Amino acid sequence: MQLLINMRFRRIIAYFFLAVILPFCAVEILLRLFDDVEDFSVQLNDQFDLRQPEPYIMFQPTADSDSEIIISDEISHVKTNSAGFRYDVEVPLQKDNGEIRIFMLGGSVVFNGLKNSTTIAGILEKRLQKHYPDRKIRCINTGIVSANSDQLLVLLVKKIVDFRPDIILVLDGFNDLNIAYNYEPRLGYPYNWVTIENAQKQNAVIRRAIRELSFIDSWFATSRIITKLNPSWSFENRIVQSIYIETSELNSLPEMGEIVNHLMLNWFKMDLISKGFGAKMVALLQPMNPKARSLAHYKPFYETANTVINKMRNENGLHFYSFDRILYANGFDFYDVVHTRDNSHIVLAEKIEDLLFKIDFLPK
Repeated sequence: MQLLINMRFRRIIAYFFLAVILPFCAVEILLRLFDDVEDFSVQLNDQFDLRQPEPYIMFQPTADSDSEIIISDEISHVKTNSAGFRYDVEVPLQKDNGEIRIFMLGGSVVFNGLKNSTTIAGILEKRLQKHYPDRKIRCINTGIVSANSDQLLVLLVKKIVDFRPDIILVLDGFNDLNIAYNYEPRLGYPYNWVTIENAQKQNAVIRRAIRELSFIDSWFATSRIITKLNPSWSFENRIVQSIYIETSELNSLPEMGEIVNHLMLNWFKMDLISKGFGAKMVALLQPMNPKARSLAHYKPFYETANTVINKMRNENGLHFYSFDRILYANGFDFYDVVHTRDNSHIVLAEKIEDLLFKIDFLPK
């Protein structure tokens, strides 16, 4: 009987090896031989970078590019001008007579779209051009993937004011929260700055993070199959997370009120700068997926932000508004916590257009 049990056990092991381990190893070997390793979120064209280093702003999309990139598993055609704006043509510093220039600032929600014309800014420009057929209308997409409000403030000062804007339109808020709680615990620092900072320190923290990975973690992190199925297991992401955790232990996470007040202060500064250059400014808190609202820290952030935004508008006369739930009545098409597809860009462009007319930012 014992011999029979041993034979059955060995047979199960053999079947498992043949059915699971051997095919896994075969696929792993093939991927290592023939698969080109790339960042799971990158573009098809290696000449384009969503976060090209940029003085003071920290990073910006690659300028003067005509590329195809992958956004949410879909191929998007992205064209940028010499200023790094996602806009089909160059924008001269001097305006034509009667020309209206709207600059839209924000993170990936502003940047994204399958084509330049299907971004929120692209759709808004087309709609406004129909209102003013005898005037030149430009709605310029200056979105920067992963940018927080500090970077948008610098972008406004360093680049946008030179183009004599009429309206500054800011749609952001989420990155200030998301970066602080997932990538960089020090409020106001750019996306993943802690990783760049530690890379500059001769990689001591990175080496320690690698050494502290368990055998299983290390094996998962180097497996092409595992990291294709779940990119968060990759060495790069595991190191980034380890560095973030270590920095969080040395720097306490900001309170929700701190994040919201920091965002509001940057909006207020942008408003003052815009007025100083003869432009009007409206700031919008970007909408989020209602299915994700109960997760983690999203709900208290949006509740706090909505309260402060209403107070600043009602008591200080600032054009700050919350678009938190603006897509609910029209249905929504989020593919993650905050990012929407092109059909929702149409709704957002319509809502922004209505608001600009309602607050008399556009000529009748």
